[in-house]
Order: sequence, then C-alpha cells, then structure tokens
Amino acid sequence: MMFSEGREIMIAVILAGGNSKRFGRDKLLADICGKPMLYHTIQRLMAARNISHIVLVTSKGKVAVYRELWGNIVSEDYGIGPIGGIYVALKKYGDIFVVGGDMPLINPNLVDMMIERFSEGDYSICIGHWGKELFEPLHAVYSANLITPIAKNISSGEYSLHKLIHRVSNRCLINIRELTPREAQSFFNVNTPRDYEYIRNSLLCVHGK
Repeated sequence: MMFSEGREIMIAVILAGGNSKRFGRDKLLADICGKPMLYHTIQRLMAARNISHIVLVTSKGKVAVYRELWGNIVSEDYGIGPIGGIYVALKKYGDIFVVGGDMPLINPNLVDMMIERFSEGDYSICIGHWGKELFEPLHAVYSANLITPIAKNISSGEYSLHKLIHRVSNRCLINIRELTPREAQSFFNVNTPRDYEYIRNSLLCVHGK
C-alpha cells in the first residue's frame, strides 16, 4: 500500500477466471450499453480515489481474449477458483482490493470507504456481509498477511474462501444492510441471463451510470 496526499492507495484486482457455466457464454464479454460487462467494472474501479491501478487476473488460456480490453493482466493456472487468483495477486502486489469481473455496479465511493476502514486497523480483511457471517468475498480488501494461511489451504486442498474468512479473527466488517441502496448495489454480480437482463435493461442502459 502506498501513500499519496494523506490517502491510502491500493491496487484493485479483478478476478476473471470463471467459466460462466450458469450464463452459458463468457459473461464478462456480454454487451451492456455497447460495452462489454468487464469494461463497466473496470471503469467504475478507475473512478475510486483510493485505487492506484487495476490488474486483471485470469487463466492463461484467457489472457489473449481479455488483453484487448485491458493490458495489465496476470495469469494463474491453479484452476481452483477465486482463491488461486487472490493468492497469486497477494504474492505479487501485497494488500489488494478484490472484485469479480461480473460486478458492473461497483460503487467507487464504497470501494474508497472499505479501503480507508481497512487502513484504520490491523485487519487481515475488510469485507461486506449480510448478517450471520454471510460474506461477499469477491468485493473485499485482502491483506498480504493472508498469503501463508491461503498457501496452507491450497496445499491441503481447501479452496473455500468462506472457510478461510471464518477462520480470520481480525476482520473489518461492513454490514451491507446498513448501506444506502446505491452502495448495496455494488455487491450485485451477474450469474445468469436473468441477472444480465436486470442490469442491461433496468439499470445501466435505462437510467445511466
């Protein structure tokens, strides 16, 4: 993490290694208002004051596909889900803000707030939750001190981010139910064609950004 004008600055990591099985095709390339979904996620992260730059983490086989959209790409070949991408990014960059590429409603102000909350204490993670420890692991700040625990989980075949988070005691928690509706939309991710139509017709394209 770097300092600039008294602010905490962090690298944002977009995870783009999924297979989009429920969507039926590569959802990150699905058109929203004339642009791929991934473009909207990138643009909203670029608007966050506490993000220094953005890195896309994907599988080696998808690097060429996404490079046309974003040049700063890191490949990972664990093939074990999001935990593999997070592990690679943490080792390379240290503390990171992690989001899924299928989150085109990312709220820049909420991103800034979560990074600032993370920097205020000795936290290993700053993460949104819906109560009863229902976490949003792909919209969170991860500390470099999770590298060793994640490495141990991977070596033992434990790839669940939720199980990892449950074992972390020094968590910064953001109650999503206490956020404004616009802030809470930041956690919306597109999994199915129905989610896609909701985003495309009801939000971005009809009402604008």
